[in-house]
Amino acid sequence: MQSPLRDIRFFRFIHTRIDDIDLVVARTGWSGQGGFELYLSKATEGERLWDIVVEAGADLNLRSGCPNLIDRIETGLLSHGNDVTLANNPIESGLNRFFKMGKTADYLGKQALEKIVAEGTAQQFVRLVFPGDPIANPREYYPLSVSGTAELGQVTSVIYSPRLGHNVGLGYVPASATAIGTTVTLSLPSGTVSGNIADKDWHTEPAQ
Repeated sequence: MQSPLRDIRFFRFIHTRIDDIDLVVARTGWSGQGGFELYLSKATEGERLWDIVVEAGADLNLRSGCPNLIDRIETGLLSHGNDVTLANNPIESGLNRFFKMGKTADYLGKQALEKIVAEGTAQQFVRLVFPGDPIANPREYYPLSVSGTAELGQVTSVIYSPRLGHNVGLGYVPASATAIGTTVTLSLPSGTVSGNIADKDWHTEPAQ
């Protein structure tokens, strides 16, 4: 390869070749664990590339896997169509951690983003914790009432985390009620479940 993988910055990519196979290596990782994607220019080389990678990782106990919903939610990665749609903007969805405002250079959407920042957003993306039994149907949208406001929020993804011992969720709450620890109530077909807004490490106690 032309460049060590460790030199690729997060959410960046390089054009390279593996055994004369042209491809793009992107450092994203759907799981959030620092994975990479290999994009081929010729689909017919896919099987050969697979064999090359598997052989190279034989002494590392390399195995095939699949996307993990629990891992994705724990990592806070948004799923397009679930956690973010064309109806959402990057600011309210928390995607502004991937770019900087205030640049002098022109770029697509600059005026729209500057207007959103100036006016503020009506809602904000947050992490949520719900104790108790596993919540079914993790990809369903569920309405959310938030302490301190009459406005409703929404859970976009929620799953039980065996590692953390409770349900973890992603969703939107009114921008005026995003404080860590804020009590929320999730409305399910089977009843209601109380929880709290959490920080990036799934803690519900405000930092001292």
